[in-house]
Amino acid sequence: MKPIYLVAYYFQKPANPRVKTARPGWMKEQNNVSWDEQVGITRYLKNRDITTAKVILDLANRKVVKNDWKRGQEFDELFEYFHRGYPEQTTKIMEQLHPEFSQPAVTVSSGPVRTIDTSNSISSV
Repeated sequence: MKPIYLVAYYFQKPANPRVKTARPGWMKEQNNVSWDEQVGITRYLKNRDITTAKVILDLANRKVVKNDWKRGQEFDELFEYFHRGYPEQTTKIMEQLHPEFSQPAVTVSSGPVRTIDTSNSISSV
């Protein structure tokens, strides 16, 4: 199967435009910085992707190509993060690559089914 990659870039920037960026060490204070995330989907990795991206996932083969966050996360953990943030893009691609992705999980009930009365819920008050 031909690989399709999810490539994530992260850019650090001042959290407040009034931060004195000329002062040495301004980035070491956590409250002074924020991160921008840029995610793309591509069939081919460029040298630029390999050197500057923080995370690269091979969606077709379900494997982590690169993870510079060094947290030891597996493909499923990383993909879950991106799937929550970009559900339209990731669902569409994963359904094409892995048809079982769109099938609802089947649960087997071992006991009787209970019905919950929601007529007295907070929203109906």
